Amino acid sequence: MGKLVDAASQLTSKISEAAVNAEEWSQVASQRLEQKRHQTAAALHGAAAGLRATRGNVHGKIDEVVTSAANRLDDAASYVHHGRKARTELDMERAVVAGAACFLVGLTLWRALRPR
Repeated sequence: MGKLVDAASQLTSKISEAAVNAEEWSQVASQRLEQKRHQTAAALHGAAAGLRATRGNVHGKIDEVVTSAANRLDDAASYVHHGRKARTELDMERAVVAGAACFLVGLTLWRALRPR
């Protein structure tokens, strides 16, 4: 029974440490995602601008299709830029913390219960 108490104590301290590390990792990952989100939105806006630049060369129905495609690219860029940032960050943080906690629980139990 003493091994189990020791294992539980070690597990508690490791989970606290893992939670701190997970928060740091989550912040770094969130910053990277934010950067990529902005880059993606800029690329979509750029593609829309490129389509609009070619509109002078086409007429009629093709012009309507090109304009519609450019508008859709701009809409997609706006969604990507202003989309679900807060939810993504929360989901990522939860996933990292849960994964770290499960790993540490399994490792601690394996160490405490393995035959020597």
